Amino acid sequence: MSNRAPKRFRLSEHYWTKRLFNPIDPVDLKEYQYFLKHSRWKDGCPFIMEWPHLTVTDMIQKKLVSHYLSSMINQVQDKDTEYHVKRSSGTKTQSFKSQSQSQGASSTVRRGQPVQA
Repeated sequence: MSNRAPKRFRLSEHYWTKRLFNPIDPVDLKEYQYFLKHSRWKDGCPFIMEWPHLTVTDMIQKKLVSHYLSSMINQVQDKDTEYHVKRSSGTKTQSFKSQSQSQGASSTVRRGQPVQA
């Protein structure tokens, strides 16, 4: 006879050693960096694969891209807002097209620079 308990008395809980990937967490990023460098996980894959992804690595790549792309878009929007605030503060500015036409096509012109008299 075995020392195992009958099936009806066994615990029904399963403790996960895996976790969801968080693109902000430095521990998760270090785990993924190790995988990219050595083409294997340290102690097996520590992440749960989420639907609709087919592999954990594809899931991580998509999460990283979407996280950092959204933060980059927010930075661009903040800079664009600063440009509009400066423009409405009273300094004379021209649009990119009219500046490039007035200074010639060969010179480099940045959007929102004050007009030189």
